This record gives sequence, C-alpha cells and structure tokens, in this order.
Amino acid sequence: MKLNTTGLIIKEQNLDENDKIVTALTKDYGVIKAFAKNAKNIRKSLSTGVSLLSFSKLDIFVGKESYIINDAGSIEIFFELRKDIFKMAMAQYFCELAGALCPTDAPANEQLSIILNALHLLCKTDKTPLLIKPCVELRLLCAAGYMPDLVMCSTCGAYEQKTMHFLPKSGKLCCAECYNKTVFTPEDGTQNYSHANKKTAPEPGVEIDMGIVTALRHITFVPAAKLFSFELPQESLVRLNQLTELYLAYTVQQDFVTLKFLKGCL
Repeated sequence: MKLNTTGLIIKEQNLDENDKIVTALTKDYGVIKAFAKNAKNIRKSLSTGVSLLSFSKLDIFVGKESYIINDAGSIEIFFELRKDIFKMAMAQYFCELAGALCPTDAPANEQLSIILNALHLLCKTDKTPLLIKPCVELRLLCAAGYMPDLVMCSTCGAYEQKTMHFLPKSGKLCCAECYNKTVFTPEDGTQNYSHANKKTAPEPGVEIDMGIVTALRHITFVPAAKLFSFELPQESLVRLNQLTELYLAYTVQQDFVTLKFLKGCL
C-alpha cells in the first residue's frame, strides 16, 4: 500500500553511507518514522526532501513492519533558519515538541499548520521568538488533550481581577481573593494551620496580570489562523514563556534537550 501526504521532517538519523531514518509530522497520518534509502546522495531529489526541517510532498510505501519513503519533493526548506543559531535551535525545539505531543497514525493537520506558521514567522518576519514559542507550546498541549482551564477562577468563578494566579500543575486559574485565602500543602505533606479561617489548597500558583491572562486565553481558544496575532510587552512575554514551560513540564514530565540548548543561546 502507498500513502501520499505532506509532512515536515522533524528528525533524521543516519544509518550508513547512503540511508537514513527520518521522522515526519504529516498532515494525514501524524508522526511517522520511515526509511529513506539513498537519502544522503545529493544527486537524488529525495535528499533535500527528507532533510531536517524540510516540508515536503511524501510518497510512502507501507511495508509489513515499516514505512519506506519512495520519493520526497520539497515544498519549503526554511533555509533562512540555518543562518541564525538561536532560530535554528528554536525550530528544532518545535520539532522535539511535535515528536512528544502530536499523534501517530491519526491526522495532525492543525499541529502541522501551527509549526509551519511558526517556522515561517521565524524566517520571514520580525515577530519576536518570545511570542512564537509559548504559542506553539501551549497550543500543541491543547491539541494533545491538555487544555488548561482558563475561563474563570476555579474556586469562585470570577472571570477577571487585576491580578490572578495560574496553577501550572493543574492548569487552572485562581483569582487573587481566593488565592490569598489558601494555605498550601508542602511537599512533605505537612500543613500550615497558622490561619484557621483559611482552607488548604493542593498547589501554589504564579501571579499574573490580566494582560497575560488574556494572552493565555487567546492562545488556547482562537482559531489557529489567528494564533500569533497579539502583542505583549517584553517583560510580560518573558513571564508568559515561564508559565508555558512550567505547564509543559508538569504535564508532559519530559526533559527536552533542545529547550536546554535553546536557553543556553539566550
């Protein structure tokens, strides 16, 4: 059986002098791993089409135990990314996120579109990477079934206050009034009963203003085509990045090697 689809090459691994294994995020079949024979022969059109960060038309043969890419025609290779180590590191981070969060053997059109748009913005616009990165992180988490509860305070239902708290472990919001009435349970299981009128809450949160709350809601709920269409001051963007990284860490519980390298480039 043959498959025809489009996909972004998110990982490559050399096998020998001529062949390699690539991982692709495809529109119709999600994340797939496939053999690419003679892929390292620069005279073959397949070589460019199965290179890291190439967005390509893929002709795939489905074997009994593996996929084999028969042909790959590149649509976009995002060459400009290779001129900037920071942007290249961020692109590779997006690829690692895709491998961890996108489905296998299921359509992934939205996820592919989000990452392609992010790569385009990195290459072709002056949109700050500090805005692009949290959009990709949080929206891929939402698509994977980890949508945070950002509609209102999880305790009293308040839609907004001057300041609110994001609870990264559970992905919930808590208004300042409710948050200030809580006593948190430490890691050792003991509790602080110094305020008898307070109730115990399971986790601490991060204080944020309504600008960041609005940005989190935007990323979570808007159509994918409008995902990157907002602005925040630099200081708020730094805070937003910290929040999405925290939520990602609690949710996925996986170390991302490319994220560590990316932070080293900052």
